[in-house]
Amino acid sequence: MAYYAAVISLKHTIGRLLTSSHISILPSSQGIIEFAYLSACSLEEVLEILDSSKNRVMVDFLREQIRDAAYKLEDAIDFHVSDQFLSRSEKSGDEGSNLLIFSVDSDEVLKQEINYFTDMVMKMEDECNNPDLKLRKSLPEEDDTDSLRNDFDGIESEMVGLSDVFSRIKDSLLRNFIGCRFGSIFGMAGIGKTTLAKKIYQDPEICNYFDCRMWVKVGPECGLRDIMLCILARLDHDIHSIQMKEVEELGNDLYTSLTSRRYLIVMDDVWHENIYKLEGYLPNENQSQVLLTTRLQNIGHGGGLKYAHKMRFMNKEERWSLLSKKVFSEEKCPNQLEKAGKKIAKNCDGLPLLIVTVAHFLSKAEKTIEYWNKVAEKKDKSIFIDANDKISNILLRSYRYLPQELRACFLYMGAFPAKCEIYASKLNNLWTAEDLFDSDDISSKLLAKEHIRQLASHNVVLARKRPLGGVKTCSLHSSFWHACVRQSWKEKFLHVISNFADSSKEGVRIQRRLCISSNALFGMKEVYNSVQSISSARSLICSGPYHQYPVLDILSIRFYKFPIKLVKLIHLRYLALTYGGKVPASISKLWNLEYLIIHRHLNIKYPGDWSYMPVEIWKLQKLRHLQVMGSCLPYICDALLPNLLKLLDMSHHSCTEEIFKRIPNLQKLGIQIELAPDVAEPLSCFDHLSHLKKLESLKCVISNPNPAKPQVIIQPVSTKTFPASLVKLSLSGFGYPWEYMRVIAKLPNLEVLKLRMYAFRGPECVIEKFDFLNLRYLLLEDNDLVHLKASKYSFPSLWKLIIRHCYKLKEIPSQMLDSLELVDSPLVSSYGHEVCCSNEEQT
Repeated sequence: MAYYAAVISLKHTIGRLLTSSHISILPSSQGIIEFAYLSACSLEEVLEILDSSKNRVMVDFLREQIRDAAYKLEDAIDFHVSDQFLSRSEKSGDEGSNLLIFSVDSDEVLKQEINYFTDMVMKMEDECNNPDLKLRKSLPEEDDTDSLRNDFDGIESEMVGLSDVFSRIKDSLLRNFIGCRFGSIFGMAGIGKTTLAKKIYQDPEICNYFDCRMWVKVGPECGLRDIMLCILARLDHDIHSIQMKEVEELGNDLYTSLTSRRYLIVMDDVWHENIYKLEGYLPNENQSQVLLTTRLQNIGHGGGLKYAHKMRFMNKEERWSLLSKKVFSEEKCPNQLEKAGKKIAKNCDGLPLLIVTVAHFLSKAEKTIEYWNKVAEKKDKSIFIDANDKISNILLRSYRYLPQELRACFLYMGAFPAKCEIYASKLNNLWTAEDLFDSDDISSKLLAKEHIRQLASHNVVLARKRPLGGVKTCSLHSSFWHACVRQSWKEKFLHVISNFADSSKEGVRIQRRLCISSNALFGMKEVYNSVQSISSARSLICSGPYHQYPVLDILSIRFYKFPIKLVKLIHLRYLALTYGGKVPASISKLWNLEYLIIHRHLNIKYPGDWSYMPVEIWKLQKLRHLQVMGSCLPYICDALLPNLLKLLDMSHHSCTEEIFKRIPNLQKLGIQIELAPDVAEPLSCFDHLSHLKKLESLKCVISNPNPAKPQVIIQPVSTKTFPASLVKLSLSGFGYPWEYMRVIAKLPNLEVLKLRMYAFRGPECVIEKFDFLNLRYLLLEDNDLVHLKASKYSFPSLWKLIIRHCYKLKEIPSQMLDSLELVDSPLVSSYGHEVCCSNEEQT
């Protein structure tokens, strides 16, 4: 939740203050700041204790106090540093000279906030021993959620669509086998797991096959003992006589009651892996079955399961069938409403719970073509807003039971549009810059990847995986996005401004982060002034001015002059903008900057017109990610960027030994080459790569290749040209003969190779024996290759081969056919040519 993120962010802010080389803390203030840091650390333990408490009303009250105190102290510290910086600037005109002096005694507000914070921490530590925390008391929205999750008799059992899934699970339950089996149905909240389970449970064949059937509603608060009591009650045991028994005694009763009987137990809405302990108390005989439904992938794919079924979203036919049935019951939908109705169903994005809820509101509204068209075109959004509001608490249960370190990561995704495919790498950069991780710089990248994986495993995030594993992009379902934005607002974590009313909404001035969904909103003076006046906001995604922002993502706005006021935002850690000119030397004043991303305008540019970054860029010692399209890093003696891990879209003029030796920990390098029309001498960009000992990913692109001069870049002469650590290589526009592939083919750790836009050219490519031993992914795109030949001993690890726009290709090796998952070639589709196997084995 935002509470945990607030404490972690404060801890990082104080930590940076204590270790900054730009700030001198007076001795009288040093101990005060160190004590505040220790107090912030102890709050992490307090939040863990509160997170396990059953008194949710009291916990929410205490966590709000913690969050607000952490926010106020962090603001006071940042305001103090900013005021010192701006004050010195006005007096001396040179913000870059001398150290800033940090004194608690000189700032009464700061002193008060530190005292309040440290006192609050001590009170919270005392509250952890309050016996009232152990009393079960749910929040109103959690009670609502329980009422929405009806008992068995209230569960919808009339299922529409998903007949293929129903048949598979039913067959699994009726299959002959020895012993007792556990199986699962898992997937996102609202996707129809319980409805499907009940349909299976009540199926006549299932009823006849099993001697006894038991339905157990579990939920997140239900333990193993509660489940045993529930099953025994279904088996007609006197609940009062067994209420006081221990787990082992209940287990013996359970075993005795089920022995010699073929039973089916459906456990609905399982949240904890300890459910598998039940297996030890069940008779392992008579082809009995235990079927779980769960939102969590780690339970749905648990080690004790014999089969698992992941629920899919409804297809367009199923969506319309469900919507029309719920709106019109047994009647047929009028023909004039069908087109709009299908579009309304499509807008529900395949989630059955949303479709049913939208249908509920539609059934009560006017059934005219004018109104349905308004709903379908989202000119009248009230039905979708009301429907999403109604189901939000059901979806948000998945959020509330996330580990607390994941909750802020989930809420942050509300800053992006619904269903937007967000690159995992961008989320990683933003989460790190926002201080959402309680980790050092080295481990934060791995932690971000793990957090995305876990969010997908909890089925709150939709993840699109890379061919070789890991997550490439992720997104939120529209209903989860609605719930996310709603919860973010409630927790003062993030506010999305989509229109003028959002900018003036009551409570907006206490929001921590702002997201502007449309650049046009800044053309409205009222919106601009409203955003500018929100002093509590620390991050702005899309646009906006304020001196405390650590994150400023304004790529969607073009700047024709560098916004020089940005260099006064000394707390910036992430800056992304679109700007076509030279970066000013004053960029070095942003000493906290870790991510600098500058895109160029898509305007006409003279080839070879490249420019150097200012030499002051070397002063940004915390830089981890630098991406400035087509620019060069200048050489400066004794400079070093030890934390730089990614250098992207840089000119080949930066590919020198002097530069590479000064970025020793670089892991990812992107080189952009723009050729001048009169280039005569061959250029070099590979000669010094061997100095990058930790390089894992290399991308080299000639953005304007010249077919008349295909080899203007000197080819790599041996495998030693590249670092042995290289895992991914992407080349475009080089025009090398295919025989030069032999250098790349011997790279020991290469797993991914992408060759685009005539990276190599010629009619024939022959891969020798034992080449590309570890290559798993190969992309061939836009070349004139006719024959691809390879020894049967090459490509032993190839998992995926993509061929795209290879107009002349006629032959590929037979051993590569199993890997050929995609052929996107006009020659195949338009001219009817077939990609055929070579009948001759290459040796």
